Amino acid sequence: MIKLIKYEFLGRYKYYLGFLAALILLNIYLITKNNTWSHGLPFVVSFMAGFACFVAVLISGVMLYQRDMYGYTGYLLFTLPQRGFDIAFSKLIISIIEFTLFITVSGVMAFINLLYVNEAKVFIDAVLQYKIFILYIFISALLSFVALLILSYFSITISKIAIYSKKYSKALSIVLFLVIFYIICKINGLLINLFPYNLNINLFSGIAQRSDNFALSFAVFPINVASFVFQTLVYIGLFTLTSYLIDKKIDL
Repeated sequence: MIKLIKYEFLGRYKYYLGFLAALILLNIYLITKNNTWSHGLPFVVSFMAGFACFVAVLISGVMLYQRDMYGYTGYLLFTLPQRGFDIAFSKLIISIIEFTLFITVSGVMAFINLLYVNEAKVFIDAVLQYKIFILYIFISALLSFVALLILSYFSITISKIAIYSKKYSKALSIVLFLVIFYIICKINGLLINLFPYNLNINLFSGIAQRSDNFALSFAVFPINVASFVFQTLVYIGLFTLTSYLIDKKIDL
């Protein structure tokens, strides 16, 4: 599996360098416009660029897996003495590395632009004092990212097994993704209503801070226990099933 990760990384490092250079240059440009553009606009643009980065990395992760399911590289990859788990997990690890790298750089740049927004001073001071808040947001985003990738892997694998035609198989994978995602969300909502028991995480010890122009009140971050257990089991199960299908059912 380490060799697979190394192979993927070496094939994509130029993409990393180019994307990082573009992201950094864009934000440097935005920083220079803090004194000339409308107040706070450079931060808004930087934040939107960060969200676009999240979407781009997610699409990149899906296409990385899809490439080997439908492209010629798959013929080589699936002839290697690697388990389905190793193949799927190596793709997931590469995507997590990309997520960590790009989202961290994007977040730092957005935070630098936020320093120029006077109304955000209270928020900035609180975040700097309680850095665990940043970690909480990052982990939440990462878990959502991993969940979407796993569901994408499963949908692509099922559609590849069901329909050999690349054109119709890709269309089916999108439909499957949306249907399964909807079902998971509905069941998750029902569980939250049936078992309203939360694990409350208070990152800021109930602190409330206020300034003349900006009010900030940090509440408890609730995590529904039933929802957390359900989603954890579902996505572990989907990944395990995907690995099994790669081993036993994929016909290139």
